[in-house]
Amino acid sequence: LKLKEINIPSSVTSIDSYAFSGCLSLIQITIPLSVRIIGSGAFSGCSSLSKMVIPESVTEIGSSTFSGCSSLFQIKIQSKIDIIESNTFSGCISLIEFKIPETVKHIKQSAFSRCTSLKEIIIPATMISIEQKAFDECSSLNKVSMDIFNTKIEKDSFQKCDSLKKLIITSSIKSIDKINFEQIKQISNIILPSTITSIENSAFSGLSNLMYINLPSSISSIGSGAFSGCSS
Repeated sequence: LKLKEINIPSSVTSIDSYAFSGCLSLIQITIPLSVRIIGSGAFSGCSSLSKMVIPESVTEIGSSTFSGCSSLFQIKIQSKIDIIESNTFSGCISLIEFKIPETVKHIKQSAFSRCTSLKEIIIPATMISIEQKAFDECSSLNKVSMDIFNTKIEKDSFQKCDSLKKLIITSSIKSIDKINFEQIKQISNIILPSTITSIENSAFSGLSNLMYINLPSSISSIGSGAFSGCSS
């Protein structure tokens, strides 16, 4: 028996860990508003699953839930989750775009690792931390929008993201102090917010790959060594 389509009845409130793991022929699944919890690895290895909608009723999505769903190219999370757990989408090599819910505060380790088709990611202002290897080996990722000043980016968060060149800073701050770009040092293009009035000493120093940065007309002062070592 090759399970291809599932309509979960409205009597179900939780989908337990690995409930549908390894259902290789599963193409479509409908989750009702009655579901609150999706357990770890619930759909892991469902290599034929191409689309998914997580309803607003879901408050928790476990780790590795969609790991290895290699055909998954579109997923909509309508719920107000605050954590994307470890390995949730790891190995989703067909996932082209993903809208992170604006309620999310933490992206755990390897959450999007090896999403090799993912091209752009917008990190919401609510984000507190992005853990190690969260976007590891996202080789097509070329643009990230985020508030780099209020989000902790852990070591190797964007490791092997060789196409990542553009950073759009979404913060509404007025002054840019020294920024730690260690985890995204390959950046060559930076877009600053129009709220900036000053760039402090050594703010962008050492960004050897930086080739372009916009300077809004709102800027009134640029500090000493602000762009020293920007050799490109």
